[in-house]
Amino acid sequence: MQKRRYLQVLLILLFAIGLMGLLWTSALHIALPVDQTRERPIIGDLGGVPVEVPRAYARFVEYDGDPHFMERKENVPVKRTYKSRLRSFGFDVRFSDMAVKERNYSGGSRPLPHRWINVGVKSGDRYDLDGKELNRLRDRILQKNKPCHDKCFFYIEMPQKKYGLTGYEPIGSGVDVGARNIDYGRGADLRDRNIYYYEDPEGRVVTYIRCSNRSHGRATCTQHFDLCPRMRVRVTVLYHRDEFLEKWKEIQRKVSRLIYGFAVRENEVKEGCHG
Repeated sequence: MQKRRYLQVLLILLFAIGLMGLLWTSALHIALPVDQTRERPIIGDLGGVPVEVPRAYARFVEYDGDPHFMERKENVPVKRTYKSRLRSFGFDVRFSDMAVKERNYSGGSRPLPHRWINVGVKSGDRYDLDGKELNRLRDRILQKNKPCHDKCFFYIEMPQKKYGLTGYEPIGSGVDVGARNIDYGRGADLRDRNIYYYEDPEGRVVTYIRCSNRSHGRATCTQHFDLCPRMRVRVTVLYHRDEFLEKWKEIQRKVSRLIYGFAVRENEVKEGCHG
């Protein structure tokens, strides 16, 4: 008799615990949508276009007027509108389906790591209004009379274009061809990079790429391009050289289309990149 009563009490307790767990789980699922701040898109003006950027694509977001990286930040909420000018943000996407890497991504049955490309977006007060920053980047690197300290890097044009790009390779005391092939190129100077660019018929550099000359298969390239005149935006894409350099045009097209898709309404194409 006593044993049966004990079993009854135990069953009641287990039932009560299970019921409490069910109610808690249900309450949690009901409560989660109440505060959706973390799921709301980032809104603002991106290069003259009102946008909504999904949270998964909006990492390290800065607006014009925000403290810079090393400056002190005030914990005062700021109401953002479609007129708040975005300064920068970034995200990772998988090439070539352009699926975004979520913040809580842990790997799992992922494709090879080199399938991911990193995208950085600059606009607002980080965008030069004359639209010639890429020309300046190229000219600064390729200038023949630049100062030489410790190790020298000068550039000569490659005899043939590479994937439709004009290319330059470094020469000078800083170049150590042997170091590129030892221990995955860790001994090679970080400035030992090839330069590639693509110009439009008016001589404006629309694509500028720097690629490491280290020998290992995961050496990287950084590709810069502009979304003007549609948006006053500069985009930087980081990827693995051997996998993606030959796909630079497709990368530029797909990343551009992805960012254009953040626009909340059709926007007239601007006449130019100035002002």
